Amino acid sequence: MDNNKKTIEEKILDAEESVIDPDVSATEGGAASSIEETAETVAHEESPAVTSAEGKPAAADDDDGFTDEVDLSQEIAAQDEKKVEEAKPAEPTIDLYKEEEAKEEDPAAAKKELEEKSALLETEEDLQAIEAARQVFYSFYKKASRIKWIVTVLMIVIVAVAWIVPSFIQTGVDEEGNAVGLPTEVTLGIGIGGIVLMLAILLGFNVYYKKRVEKAMSDYFNSYYTANDDYVFGGLVSDRTGNVDCKIKDTDLTDAGLYRDVFKVGSRDAIEFTYNGHKALYCDCSASVKGQKSLATVFVGKMMRIDNDFQGNELLVYLKGNKRALPPTTLEGRNLIEDTKTTLVYGEHDSKRLLTKEVRNAIANITTDSILVDLSILVKPGKTYFFFGYEDSLMVLPYDKPFDPKPTMHLKEDTRKTFALVDALDKAISHLN
Repeated sequence: MDNNKKTIEEKILDAEESVIDPDVSATEGGAASSIEETAETVAHEESPAVTSAEGKPAAADDDDGFTDEVDLSQEIAAQDEKKVEEAKPAEPTIDLYKEEEAKEEDPAAAKKELEEKSALLETEEDLQAIEAARQVFYSFYKKASRIKWIVTVLMIVIVAVAWIVPSFIQTGVDEEGNAVGLPTEVTLGIGIGGIVLMLAILLGFNVYYKKRVEKAMSDYFNSYYTANDDYVFGGLVSDRTGNVDCKIKDTDLTDAGLYRDVFKVGSRDAIEFTYNGHKALYCDCSASVKGQKSLATVFVGKMMRIDNDFQGNELLVYLKGNKRALPPTTLEGRNLIEDTKTTLVYGEHDSKRLLTKEVRNAIANITTDSILVDLSILVKPGKTYFFFGYEDSLMVLPYDKPFDPKPTMHLKEDTRKTFALVDALDKAISHLN
């Protein structure tokens, strides 16, 4: 009897604990239900058992021999498990984008900006060369388009004449004096001949037109990138080689390990040069993965890879951008060192030592905005990678509208800041070695 009473008291204490503990009282129907269930159990256990005529306990209705007694062990275990789960801290949320302030359109500011663009084109020879090349290409393209339309109309006229005119040609009169035209097979032959002639001329013209446009476009692209690279890298690098037709190998991008399951790599203007004794590769490039129905872009912009003497664990610095940014797809699982409003830093203890005051200042000088959307800086043993996510205003060549020099000037400034960061990293690496 004493043991049974002790068990009852323990159960009442457990029920009281569930009232005191707010975590438990908020679950499984609340404290009131816990107390009521426990009280019912106690009442059931204190009530006299039903006995048989011989004074022995009567058998339960269940054939298995189990009684109706309520077992609180499962409920208590479930509550304890719930406490442990709720005690675990939630995973911190990482915001991959920085906050952007809304800007109101100002017509006066837009007009002033247009005037500034015109003034810039008058002072920078390399930028003038880009606009001059654009005008040449656009002028040719408009002229070629007009010629194409004229040729198309002429082809339609040829077909119409071949089918309509023969039906009006008379070769004589019959016995009754009625006009006699060309035989049907001749009329049909002339019509078919007109179609064949049209197709032959159209095919030949299209081949000629396509070659002329491709050559004009190639000349424009070459002029654009030559002037662009002269402007951006002039006086900064040496031994520069490559042109717009040069491409990178897929591994030049995928070896960085920033983008998962890359299926296709596109590139142009892959140039190589030497900066401060380090060999570098620089290009326009994009990376895509297989989507459900089509390819999905995971990166588009400019990439630079430059040699280094680093021998530790890799360090990744990601400069956040706006909602159009495409962050690296392999951030999950990396060791997060820092998370600020503008920057994410991933790495290990030894790689964090790269972040000297000079390196941090150099990184802070690079700002993401509406042109430089985001930037990934990856330092690995032997190689440092820079993935610049640029907006279309820089990546898409101007065509029917005048060249806007501001994105290219932005690129030049970004490049100089990047080389300053390379210098700072060199010093930090030399101290570690």
